[in-house]
Formats: sequence, structure tokens, C-alpha cells
Amino acid sequence: MICWADTETGGLDENINPILSLGYVFTEDDLKPIYGNEILIKNKHALECNPKALSVNQIDLYEHEKEALDPKEAIKIFENDLKKYFGRKKPVFGGHNFDFDLRFINMMYKREDKKFVYHWKTYDTVHFFRVLSILGPIKVKSISMDKLMEYFNMKPYGQRHSALADVYDLLNLLNRCKRLRLLKAVTDIN
Repeated sequence: MICWADTETGGLDENINPILSLGYVFTEDDLKPIYGNEILIKNKHALECNPKALSVNQIDLYEHEKEALDPKEAIKIFENDLKKYFGRKKPVFGGHNFDFDLRFINMMYKREDKKFVYHWKTYDTVHFFRVLSILGPIKVKSISMDKLMEYFNMKPYGQRHSALADVYDLLNLLNRCKRLRLLKAVTDIN
């Protein structure tokens, strides 16, 4: 079981910018989605929101705050979903450039005086696509999701830079790689 996650944020620095949404999808090891959710999160601590980040994420803060939940409530929902699928085990996470998302999730927990507990093993697909690019099965100039989707001629699941849609885009991309047997192509290179 893996929980694939993505965040939308008010900037690039978890110390001064808020997490505004958390999207996640649980899969078995075959990457078939079991359950997905997206939680909009209030900027409770009045952290700095970079206008460029909001433009990329297509977030109107006024509208966002109408539907967003207090971070404590967001954490409660997230934790309940994690317990439902992982039980007492530490959850295993994955994502594209997941270290970025993990920093924001950790900081949200820290601001609410909580500790985010997860398995030490995480899957960051940036590394996978970087290896594919270096070894030759794919030729891309950038391993951003936008460029990878363009390379594989894939249409977005929903609005790009929406946390939940971005997770589904990643899963679709990984499943495309499975069908193309790109992982086998890497192991066959001498």
C-alpha cells in the first residue's frame, strides 16, 4: 500500500509559506487507485502567499478560505484516512518531487503541535524519471510533471496544479511507464 500525495502551497518555503491543499490517493502495489481525497487548508497563521505561486496553483485566496478547513481538522481527516488504509503501520508515501510536499506537510503538523509519523521508505518519482532520462529510454530536457506529460502526450486528469488531479496525473504517468515497460528498459541497458 502506498499513499501518493501532492500539495499546493502559497510559495516555495515551508517556513514562511502555507500549505493550501493536500491531495492524496491510496494504491496497492499495482498502482490502481483505491481512494483519493483533497483537503483545502486555511492559512490560519496568516503566512505569506506569493502571488506567482497562487497564479500557478490557480488559487483565489478569498474563495479558497470559504471552503478550506482549519489545519487541525485537515490533519484529523488525513490521519483518519491513513489509519483506515495502513492500520497501525507507518504509512508509506510517494509523489513527484515528494521532498517538497513532505516539508510542507511536516511544517503543517509542527505548527499544530503534532508530529507527522510515516515510514522511512518514500518513493520520489523524480529520481525514477531522472534515471530513465540519463540512461536513455526517454529523452526529456526537464523532469517536471508538465514536461513529462507533454513528452508522453498525456492529457491532464483535471486542472493542472490541483493537488488531487496532480496525484492522478502522476499515477497515470507511472502506469503508462509500466505499459511501455520502461523499468525493464533501464535494467536491460548494459
